[in-house]
Amino acid sequence: MSLLPYKIAHQLRSLVTDRLKPFSVQLDPELRVITWFGDKDYYGFEDLNRGDEAWERFPFLVDLQMTQPLQLAFIDMNNGRAAHIDILPNTENSYLIFMDATEQRDRQRELQQKANELSLLTYRQQRLLKELRATRDDLAVKRRQAEEANLAKGRFISGMSHEFRTPLTSIMGYVDLLTQRPEAWEGALDYLAAIERGARHLLSLIENVLDQARLEADELVISRVPTDLAHLAQDLLLIFESLAAQKNLTFDLRLRGELPQSVELDNVRLRQILINLIGNALKFTDTGGVSLELGWHDNQLSALVADTGPGIPETDLQRIFEPFQTIDQTGHQGAGLGLTISTQLIELMGGKLSVSSTLGRGSIFKVKLPAKQLSESVFIAELKAPRTPSVSDKQKSHILLVEDNEDIIQLVALFLTDAGYELTVAKDGRQAVDLALQRRPDLIFMDMNLPVANGLIATRELRNAGFNRPIIALTASPSTADKQQALDAGCNEYLQKPIEMPRLLGITREFLQGNFHVV
Repeated sequence: MSLLPYKIAHQLRSLVTDRLKPFSVQLDPELRVITWFGDKDYYGFEDLNRGDEAWERFPFLVDLQMTQPLQLAFIDMNNGRAAHIDILPNTENSYLIFMDATEQRDRQRELQQKANELSLLTYRQQRLLKELRATRDDLAVKRRQAEEANLAKGRFISGMSHEFRTPLTSIMGYVDLLTQRPEAWEGALDYLAAIERGARHLLSLIENVLDQARLEADELVISRVPTDLAHLAQDLLLIFESLAAQKNLTFDLRLRGELPQSVELDNVRLRQILINLIGNALKFTDTGGVSLELGWHDNQLSALVADTGPGIPETDLQRIFEPFQTIDQTGHQGAGLGLTISTQLIELMGGKLSVSSTLGRGSIFKVKLPAKQLSESVFIAELKAPRTPSVSDKQKSHILLVEDNEDIIQLVALFLTDAGYELTVAKDGRQAVDLALQRRPDLIFMDMNLPVANGLIATRELRNAGFNRPIIALTASPSTADKQQALDAGCNEYLQKPIEMPRLLGITREFLQGNFHVV
């Protein structure tokens, strides 16, 4: 038992010696080395001698007032080690006591290095966050500018559509009117036909360029609405039968099997697709004819447009769907956008467009589109272009035309009055409401873009006031959303400018015969 404290003390002494490497130096009153205790080599004092000046051997003593005990931490030695040094001054002898601090110093430096690195990372992070905030703010500004630019572009496209379509309605309508005049001489008919071809070509280019801009801006929205297939087929027959006849071609419209009377799809876009395909076929066909075959099965509509034209080389069958590509070398003009736009519209509607062609024999374009059946009734009757109504059909029906463009007013007035209708004209929405409620016309043609009160406002006011007779919207806008707005406001039908005058007369007869529902 008596030996245990001694052994423990010895072990502790050995542990302290190994860990701290104590080394002490005794100095005389003149601060010269008297003696030392411990491992002087460990701290780099191999050549330490008695009598050495302390100021020379221990530079940390320079300028120190050795009047009271001092502690110096982490003093670097000449050999790379570090020590904590206690200075114990005395009137007789002074002592310098070294304790190893190398490991502590290295650990502290490592921690300091990490702290510096962390500080640098923090600085860089703050700088990156600042740059990120600046970038985010810049992106927000650019996004806002892009949104404003898109709105401006949308307004521009809508404005251009109106600006183009309104005068084209006038040009094409007056051409149609003049060709029906019995006093027109043969040369004039040729000139009028050339004007009409130019106007239709210009209209096609305008529609394609504007739609391509909408597609690129991702602004074109597909709107699935109830669509009367018989109505659509009659319209296509009415448009293309006379156009084909002008080139001494035939245009046939065939129905394969039973078609539903009403299906759900985007009526405006389907009409545009088929007009593009049939118009292309007529343009490139010089002999023979063009046909459209419509079929429906299992909630899917199919449309085949076939022609007897020159055909398309197999190497060009894919290229024709690329924008601004034309392969025709016979002088036919075009922007090369019709097929591109049709393909994109069909894909947006969830369908597919394919083509097959034989050189010298013609081409067939096949469209397949989802078309959910909405009615049980079907039609399989042979379609014929509608006849122009006679006076006995109408019994002097009264029509109100609401339009602010003088050329359009005169044009529509000529057609309607020649057909035997009584016509009243209003030039703004407020006047239209007043005249309609006073005179109770049998039908109203309502332009949507009107001064004072637009067509939407006027239509809503009339419906709210109990006016229950047909209102047909007239507009230059090709937007499906605008069409839906007009129908929601209370319009029964929607005619897009440029208006085919035979189509306008056909709709007039149809609605005056009571073929509409009260909105």
